[in-house]
Amino acid sequence: WFMGQYLEHLPAARDYITAIFSVDVEYARCRRNPPEANDAPWEKYREYELRYYRLADYVLTVTETDRQVLLGDGLDPARVRVSPIGLPAAWDPAR
Repeated sequence: WFMGQYLEHLPAARDYITAIFSVDVEYARCRRNPPEANDAPWEKYREYELRYYRLADYVLTVTETDRQVLLGDGLDPARVRVSPIGLPAAWDPAR
């Protein structure tokens, strides 16, 4: 489901950056549309996701809306970027 847990095992001093590509801010989606009663509440998802987002050097979101959710939960704006999936409507594959 979420692979951020591998960030805990990386050395503090490294010669590369880490990034999490967040296709969906799960806890925000669960807050809007709660899962079945026996699933973990969105607060647990939130705690889990934010823990690993904070370990990454960068977090890439698909939408500005998701970016704003993460910024509202205290992530550093300089480390949260939008990287949309898809191509601009004006994109011409012949070029």
